[in-house]
Amino acid sequence: MANALVYTLVMSLIIAIPARLASTRLPNKPLLALAGKPIVAHVIARAQAFARSPEGKARNASVVVATESELIAEISRALGVAVCMTRSDHPTGTDRLAECARQLAWAHDAIVVNLQGDEPLMPAACVLRVIDLLEANPDAAIATLSTPITTVGELFDPNCVKVVLRDDARALYFSRAPIPYARDAFTTNVPANLPENLPFARHLGLYAYRAGALKRLADAPQSVLERAESLEQLRALSIGLEIVVADAPVVMPPGIDTPADLQRVEALLHAQLATSLTPIVSIQNAATPRRSGLLARKILFVCMGNICRSPLSLVQAQKRAQETGFGSLEFSSRATYSGTARQPADLRTQAIARAAGLNLKEHRAQPLKAQDFYDFDLLIAHDARNVEDMLAICPSGFEDKIKLLMEFAPDAPRPDVPDPYSGDHQDFILAWQLIKQGVEGLFVALRA
Repeated sequence: MANALVYTLVMSLIIAIPARLASTRLPNKPLLALAGKPIVAHVIARAQAFARSPEGKARNASVVVATESELIAEISRALGVAVCMTRSDHPTGTDRLAECARQLAWAHDAIVVNLQGDEPLMPAACVLRVIDLLEANPDAAIATLSTPITTVGELFDPNCVKVVLRDDARALYFSRAPIPYARDAFTTNVPANLPENLPFARHLGLYAYRAGALKRLADAPQSVLERAESLEQLRALSIGLEIVVADAPVVMPPGIDTPADLQRVEALLHAQLATSLTPIVSIQNAATPRRSGLLARKILFVCMGNICRSPLSLVQAQKRAQETGFGSLEFSSRATYSGTARQPADLRTQAIARAAGLNLKEHRAQPLKAQDFYDFDLLIAHDARNVEDMLAICPSGFEDKIKLLMEFAPDAPRPDVPDPYSGDHQDFILAWQLIKQGVEGLFVALRA
């Protein structure tokens, strides 16, 4: 009855989470505690955050958990998502979602993102990429991601699934073996380095399907190749389904398969801005008491054109991160004015950077987007005008992620970093001095 009430409308985009208790390497995995909540609760929170994003709303996105477990179902319903109860004998998550597609009568052309129940750190940018791939390639049935392989050890590791592509970015084959096999380089012994100019790529297990393709996969028997390699995507290739592949737009954090993975992911969660234990939250969650410290892993500097102030803040923060042992932090910069997009840093800014031993030669200005509020834990403006412009495109509920740089340096001679672009050399020097004070204060807050 609950499913019938939820699915009275046909959805164009479904974020589907297959979750089962019978994991061989980590029994009852979705229910294991991660930072105080079941793993599956973190995955649901990530899916819900994407569904509430501008990209999700534009596609009428909904979230459903596919499971055989009443315990998982109870947690899911308590978190406000729909549940599809499935059989317990499905060999893969794809087969479980195919049952959902039939039970819930998903439209043949609906896009279904398979967000695995053991991927609590999946970046929103990766989810959006597989959706965009299917929307841009109407002849493809499945979209997935890959990342370059850079070491011999990774290439020869059977736990690392490799993919080889056609010239049109369609998958030719997936394998646990080292493919493509460089005959001359690999025949006598395993080399110390990978041969150059060969497209070695690791497959990343995030998929978007057309609902009709899910049904075709479930109707098809497991292929010989699928059984031999234990790779369900080979069933799709064996029945002629087109799989389009693209590089992941950001690094995809690890999933959870072992107790060691669980500890590693918990450490990553604590390193993120996660005061409410959801992967996308504001700097100070309204329901959480204020803290003296600052939790942030990905930090974005924003000014008007991204050719003066934010580039200097970026390179200075990168330098201080290396000097102070914060090398795992990620920094970037953006502009609220798109007219300078892809332009290099101002020559005066480059000169200041060079004098400080920093390099801005390769910097190119990039415009601020709404997605940045989901991808970054902290967005640092340089003056009040920047804050106003940022609020104009900020998704609702993410306003507290915006901070002024000089908030971190309350003893500085002024509360903002003025735009020096229309001024003279002294204006650039003043901006640089303030930026150094602000960045130093930022790291004091991070250390706290």
